[in-house]
Amino acid sequence: MPQKDDLQFIRQNGPYYAEFIERTSKKLCTIDLTDYLLNRDDFDEIYSDDNEYGGHYSKFGNRVIAEIMHKNLRKHKLV
Repeated sequence: MPQKDDLQFIRQNGPYYAEFIERTSKKLCTIDLTDYLLNRDDFDEIYSDDNEYGGHYSKFGNRVIAEIMHKNLRKHKLV
């Protein structure tokens, strides 16, 4: 679950943890929210903190995350 500053860093520099996700996903059902959130332009609405870090999701952000998680869990037949 990336923070807002993670997304901004990844937009400029690329993912810094891709190898970890790749190794993890071979053994666990791994849902990387970064790819879903990178394509959005509403970071300020997704995160509740009015700062550069954006550590907590807003009510709207929680809804967005829940929808992504639900789709992925259904895709993997876990719900």
